[in-house]
Amino acid sequence: MIQKLITADEAVAGIKDGMTIMVGGFLGTGSPEILIDALVRKGVKHLTVIGNDGGLPVGTYGAKTARGIGKLLEAGMVDHIIASHVGMNPLIGDGMVAGTLKCTLVPQGTLAEKIRAA
Repeated sequence: MIQKLITADEAVAGIKDGMTIMVGGFLGTGSPEILIDALVRKGVKHLTVIGNDGGLPVGTYGAKTARGIGKLLEAGMVDHIIASHVGMNPLIGDGMVAGTLKCTLVPQGTLAEKIRAA
């Protein structure tokens, strides 16, 4: 019988430096936190991340850990974020000012159509 279940670490094993990934969720809610944690453990760099938003950093609304894409940003894994809302994560603005992070803002409906149309 074929093994149908794999670990989170196995699921992210094929993700390499410089790849583009898309992450679901809205401000961390609905984000694949276990997969994101596995990706952070793996330590890949120079990712382009497509998502609705930039997630949440530690301390937002009293959070003890970052949420969603915020975990990838805190780990310094993202070179370019493509999203429709980034205002809740100051790491994005800081990275843009420092020249270490590129941010492409796309209106939410346009982002959905770009994803749908590939």
